[in-house]
Amino acid sequence: MKLSLQSSLNEEQVKSIHDRSLHLFENVGIDYKTPRALEILEGAGCAVDYDRTWASIPRDLVEWALKQAPRVVHLEARDPSLNVILNGDRPHHTNDSQGTRAIDLETGERRVSTLQDLKDGLRFADALDMLEIVHVMVAAQDVPSHVRTIRHFATAFTQTSKQVEIMIRSIPTEERDLQVGVIEKVGIGGNFLAERETRDFTETEYIPPWPPPGKTILEVAREDALEIYQNHVPPPLSDGTEQAFERIVFEADGALDV
Repeated sequence: MKLSLQSSLNEEQVKSIHDRSLHLFENVGIDYKTPRALEILEGAGCAVDYDRTWASIPRDLVEWALKQAPRVVHLEARDPSLNVILNGDRPHHTNDSQGTRAIDLETGERRVSTLQDLKDGLRFADALDMLEIVHVMVAAQDVPSHVRTIRHFATAFTQTSKQVEIMIRSIPTEERDLQVGVIEKVGIGGNFLAERETRDFTETEYIPPWPPPGKTILEVAREDALEIYQNHVPPPLSDGTEQAFERIVFEADGALDV
């Protein structure tokens, strides 16, 4: 399956999203829970309210900050040939992350995700040529919570040689999709779930026109996944690296288990 490497947004759409973002930063503001952040913003000329933990970010300040950011970002992979360069020339594809449930390929059961599900998902992502950046796609809920994040990344580095780091679909830019008016109406700390627009979007499911005639998406996905799990082996780590990861996890387990 080929994914487009052409930009999903034209210049006018990018400008539209940017302008609306600046409008919200300045007119709705942002809720900052850290007093030090509010002090820094106030020193930079922002209007702040310490009681509400709120700050308004003027568009001029945002534009200045953007100019300080690097124009090109290098994301390093375990395999240097799979390094990713973010320079604005084209989109880069990744998977979504931190799911809490998985579908068992053997039984079809929908259940709580495990470390083995994460290993299988990472191996699947490693085998897909069009996937350039890999996220931890499910949480290993059979791993103690205090060490789970460290185990996630230790597992990711052993199961893929790609860059480890959330949508493989276009970004909507229509006025109805951006919902600037709803954001202004609800404001910081408000309840978006009470708005009709939120419920409308929640009820909408995206299903790509993918499966061939006579098969469902789940059937095709299951066949492809089983083939990958049976045949794809991620490139091995250099000598001693996997053992080093295990030591890090072991030491973190002892230090963080309180």
